[in-house]
Amino acid sequence: MIKKVLLASVLFTSTLSLSGILPASETDPIAAGRQLFNSYCFLCHGADGSGNGRLANKLGITDVVADLTLSKYADVSTADLANRIAGYNRETASMMPKWKDALDDEQILQIATYAKTLSERKSYQDGKNVFYRACAVCHGADGKGGGAIAKQLGLQDRLPNLTDEKYVQMSRAYLVKAMIAYSDKDAQVPRWGAELDNETLQDVAAYIQLNPTGLRSVGNAKAGQLVFSRSCVACHGKEGKGDGVIAGMLGVKMVDYTSKNSSSITDTQLVHTISMGRGEFMPAWYGELSEHDIRDVAAYVRGLYKKN
Repeated sequence: MIKKVLLASVLFTSTLSLSGILPASETDPIAAGRQLFNSYCFLCHGADGSGNGRLANKLGITDVVADLTLSKYADVSTADLANRIAGYNRETASMMPKWKDALDDEQILQIATYAKTLSERKSYQDGKNVFYRACAVCHGADGKGGGAIAKQLGLQDRLPNLTDEKYVQMSRAYLVKAMIAYSDKDAQVPRWGAELDNETLQDVAAYIQLNPTGLRSVGNAKAGQLVFSRSCVACHGKEGKGDGVIAGMLGVKMVDYTSKNSSSITDTQLVHTISMGRGEFMPAWYGELSEHDIRDVAAYVRGLYKKN
């Protein structure tokens, strides 16, 4: 009971100082939801939504705080999740504040919209880990079929190019079935239906569908466009061609992210450059921008070449 009162007290106090920090409907709902989540929810749910937040740990309630990265929350509709956040349709013993007392309906819906992406992010990351551990040796790190074992066994021409658009268009369940069926009929391929459980296969499918531009999962390009316009156009220009005002003043040609050459920059290199800086003129944005902002702007930058 003491913990419950303390939790409600701390969180309600925080809402008094933070309410109204976002104007309604002025940005992408996922980006807005992320900001609200990081203001109101992360202390208990953690920055990644796993339920391991600092306050939850301090109060010893990590076992009852919802782990929003679980797939069951991805299956809940956004409207139903918003109702639970607001304070409706909850278990009687829920310790979470009824956020309808502190936030308006739109803000609650934005949080729910963002919260539903947390499971997808985890699924993508888990799938990536399994892919690199079990699949990349044949399919290659890029999924195109040029892995070391495939080359050694001469299998390159038999392996599907997993970056093909048809795999992106498949439903995840169908892709899992295709993975199992393919491995069952080829004696040189591990029988993945027996080696991996269905949830793990679903995670791998999530990664395949978002590869090679996995930033589509861990970053939001629309939100990244706002970050880019706020922090990057002075050097890189409005269209990302490297012709911003400061670039002109310095007489330096910045990276043109609309050019074909930019496609050779890997996602990892792109995130690292934005985070840690590069050369004389590219500053390190880590600390100035959150990790989410960096991923969002990387996702936006990654898409500039495709538009041309």
